[in-house]
Amino acid sequence: MDDASFNALLGKAYWGKTEEVMSLVDKDPALALRAGRGGETLLHHACMGRHIELVKKLLARGADKLARNDKEMCALQFAEGGAGLTSLLNEKEKA
Repeated sequence: MDDASFNALLGKAYWGKTEEVMSLVDKDPALALRAGRGGETLLHHACMGRHIELVKKLLARGADKLARNDKEMCALQFAEGGAGLTSLLNEKEKA
């Protein structure tokens, strides 16, 4: 996927287009870890848009909740104020 297409996908994550985002992530799991403009990932954008179901699915596909953008911000910082999101991102990894 080229940069322009990935940046468009970041927008879809922000707007909560869960089916569209996950369809592409399921075809190319590396997208769950890829960073685009500003170093932000799909998880960053899903958190900015407060889309908890998309966040859950991205985490299940290996998205890195500790990944930082160019301003050293992680997804949790974008999720602040969204109680369900912050508790989800603060959960300990299951062994």
